[in-house]
Amino acid sequence: MIYAYNLQFSVANPGNGMFIPNSPGQSGLGISSTWLEYNGSGTPPAVFDYPAILPPLIASQWQVNPQQNPLVLSSVPTGSNPTDYVLVRVFPVESLTNPQVRMTAVLGRGLSSPASTPNFAQAPFLMGANARPVIDFDNATAIPNWARPGTDGAWTFCLGGVHGNGNDYSCNIGVTVYVPTGQAYAGTYAFGQDPQLHVVMPGRSIVAA
Repeated sequence: MIYAYNLQFSVANPGNGMFIPNSPGQSGLGISSTWLEYNGSGTPPAVFDYPAILPPLIASQWQVNPQQNPLVLSSVPTGSNPTDYVLVRVFPVESLTNPQVRMTAVLGRGLSSPASTPNFAQAPFLMGANARPVIDFDNATAIPNWARPGTDGAWTFCLGGVHGNGNDYSCNIGVTVYVPTGQAYAGTYAFGQDPQLHVVMPGRSIVAA
């Protein structure tokens, strides 16, 4: 399965550093702080077993996932093709001109699931054959080189496929937003949230935190 955590932010109200909470008035790809599930055929373009920036999602191919936090994911061993992938999509409330975003995800293993094997990993995503507990989509230090939105006004990132032993992970999603000068809300803003991931190896189960 392919899951996307959908997060909306407001540069007009950035004071608490939080994304917009879920509310009944939201719908489709405009629902914030919610896990979405892919219901289309095949695999969407650019969904890989490693971090990538994706083209815009097609609204008709996504629906709200009935399970939310923590999201339960199936994992496969290193070297196997993933069955579950995790995406993060962020989008603004306001209409902005040429905004740019830097996104980082930091994984942390929950204390309720102690390491039970010598190769227990800190993260269910990989960097080669190693665990990838930090995923950074900042390809340059200069703000003008941060990612620009897709044609839907959103940024969609693939964190990768899920591997390794079953466990509970915190998954802190942080974005820094740059709004160029010469328009309303010009400046730099930051937002963060922890959607939590509960990874289960086939044939095993771990009590969620």
